[in-house]
Amino acid sequence: MSHHPENAFLELAARMAAPDTQSVPLAKAAGRILAKPLLADRDSPPFDCSAMDGFAVRAADLTPAGLPVCGESRMGHAPEALLAGAAMRISTGAAIPPGADAVIPVEHVNEQSGMITPTMDTLPQSGRHIRRRGENAVAGTVILNAGTLLGAAQIAAMAAFGETTPLLFSALRVAVIATGDELISPDQPLSPWCIRDSNLPGLSASVAMVPWLELVWTTRVPDHATAMMEALYQALTLADIVLTTGAVSKGHRDYMPQSIRSVGGEVAFHGLPVRPGGPVLGAVAGGKVIFALPGNPVSTLVLWRRFVLPALSARLMRGTFGRSGFPIRLMDPIDRPHPKWNYHPVQRVESAAAKLLRYAGSGDMTAAAAAEGFIEVPPNTVGHGPFSFFSWGFA
Repeated sequence: MSHHPENAFLELAARMAAPDTQSVPLAKAAGRILAKPLLADRDSPPFDCSAMDGFAVRAADLTPAGLPVCGESRMGHAPEALLAGAAMRISTGAAIPPGADAVIPVEHVNEQSGMITPTMDTLPQSGRHIRRRGENAVAGTVILNAGTLLGAAQIAAMAAFGETTPLLFSALRVAVIATGDELISPDQPLSPWCIRDSNLPGLSASVAMVPWLELVWTTRVPDHATAMMEALYQALTLADIVLTTGAVSKGHRDYMPQSIRSVGGEVAFHGLPVRPGGPVLGAVAGGKVIFALPGNPVSTLVLWRRFVLPALSARLMRGTFGRSGFPIRLMDPIDRPHPKWNYHPVQRVESAAAKLLRYAGSGDMTAAAAAEGFIEVPPNTVGHGPFSFFSWGFA
């Protein structure tokens, strides 16, 4: 939808400066993002090879009377030529010997006294059970495009094509600033009027779960404009992305918007039709982006998972990492429409079914911690769904 709130985040992330690149040993490349296409350095397969364990033959020579077995084509070795009127033992992946044009699987023959005789009424035709040179890819073919997220299959492909130090996008550096006079570190003594800060640990953990992000700095500051400005200056010096929590609404101590402008930030949006997280602000400063999130902890986690992380991924990679939710139906329906995009914690009970959790609002970390993720409910929508489900774990 053109009016979906995610577009504001995508447009802001697109204004980030181009990321740096670095060559990384293949053993350390998992979870990172490819910056240079991977090309096939040779044909795959590099030679005609057997698709089965069995015997290489000339199809025209094979009759119900059978053939003598002469020699073997071994994996990793150049094959000798196949003698006329003979069969050669061959393993899956071994090179087809010159003169052979088919392979008969070992389970389709009887072998006795150096002879094989077919056990199948239908004998293999020329070309049977042979994988041709280059049928997977010819040399120079693009195997992986720039922007590919490197998982196990992609790492295996790089190894197969000889790329041992791929060029990757450097990890984006992230700074996190939590604001609030009431916040204290969870390991500090607690007064009756203070709140243990869950935003800084929660966002720090969220960043740590993403291999192509690097958490470089965190701090807590009080509800004071100068303190916020100083923290923003420091964060923009150290990081490519600044995440802040709190002080972003319309209260008399919500100094974050003016502090962002004071350090040269250009506000791209302030306030979106989402619940929780409506006061969210996005800004850009010198090619770096600032996502100023509301202070309620569920707002922070939902906005990060649904909007911030997918927008950052869109800046670097191909595809829609983290943006597409899994369709899921609710056991109990949404019965009250809401004019905003609404996000509600849920627990899956089947692969495509979930139940709504009791949820007291954007400060209810009990519900968030019990949930596997949340659903996205479009404005003015009721019913059982299906609704898009987003896992906390990005799956």
